[in-house]
Amino acid sequence: MAGIGGVCRSNTAQFICAFSEGIGWNYALVAEALAARRALLMARQFQMKHVMLESDNLLIVNLLKGQTRDVPWRITTIISDCRSLFSYFDVILFEHVLREANSVADSLATKAPESQHSMCWLSIPPPFISPLLFADASGTLFPR
Repeated sequence: MAGIGGVCRSNTAQFICAFSEGIGWNYALVAEALAARRALLMARQFQMKHVMLESDNLLIVNLLKGQTRDVPWRITTIISDCRSLFSYFDVILFEHVLREANSVADSLATKAPESQHSMCWLSIPPPFISPLLFADASGTLFPR
């Protein structure tokens, strides 16, 4: 079983919200694309105007930046959905990060298949990611 997860933080690394959702049996690339779309939808929902989306999947980042034109067929619709959301933001940036710098989202995605429901946390993070948020804000990386 696969899951997606993401976290939204302010420019000072303060927790705003997070999501976690099981997506059944799926391909890793599809999961990464679904997580990006879900993050953009949340940013739009909360009327954020300046967005930086970080992913540890370089292909997804390059597709969203428009640096890669050939979209794999499994994610064509998802990437198209993401691109249609760009107009809601004044500034939108995409950044590739190492998996070690993406431990919060990874933890949320790992927990997702345990639940039958889509989860969203606002203002107060779930306890299992609190130590990771603190470590991330302080610049600590977790080895693979």
